[in-house]
Amino acid sequence: MKYWTEFFDSPVAVIGFGLFVLVFPVYHACLQPLRVRFARFATGKRFQIWRESWVRRILEQGDVTMGVQQMRNTTMVASLLASSTLIMIGLAGNLVFQLSRPQGAKLTASLTPAVFKGVLMIAMLALAFSLFVACLRRLGQFTITIGANPKVMDQTVGSAVGYLTALYGRANRAYSVGIRCLFSLFPLALWFVNDWLFLLMTLALGIRFVFIEDFAYLFKRRKRPLPDGQGSIFQRHNF
Repeated sequence: MKYWTEFFDSPVAVIGFGLFVLVFPVYHACLQPLRVRFARFATGKRFQIWRESWVRRILEQGDVTMGVQQMRNTTMVASLLASSTLIMIGLAGNLVFQLSRPQGAKLTASLTPAVFKGVLMIAMLALAFSLFVACLRRLGQFTITIGANPKVMDQTVGSAVGYLTALYGRANRAYSVGIRCLFSLFPLALWFVNDWLFLLMTLALGIRFVFIEDFAYLFKRRKRPLPDGQGSIFQRHNF
């Protein structure tokens, strides 16, 4: 049995892989609790407030068509990405097959560093596909329930606005994490070229995720919410 260190060509590759695990699986598994804990800095929390306001406006005006049209656009993009991901899984599988069978040699089951990288790409693509499918499922549920009687929903789920906002939020999270799984292919592809490129690209994506996308308000001065009836929303989201 091989030691796990034999899957890496250099110490830089070990550090890069550790950073990759930290940036993608670990960070995104902890992202939702972090958004709750540091709500005032989280971009996602602001989008949650805006989604709630949007859903409330649709239900108050009875403009179900606007909600369905918005979901249709997102559904088309998610469907395209899910189909494209399946194609990329096939291409990555062929790459792993070719790496497992050098030219003129028989197929071997040994897990070489190159095969290990290819398997990681397939794993990230499979995760992206499952997330896009979950996104499509929740968008379909949203499209059906947005046309339901809000009073009936209030009696069955407690709050029509809260339920629809949470449903759309779960679809959006699945879509966003699926996109980031596709982003992970860039450092993995560079890993075939150079270990340092793999490390630097992973670090760059991690910085982008944390300081530009997820917690973009960390270094921005927060404005106090105006007392215009929206204060209760800010209080519920710990602002």
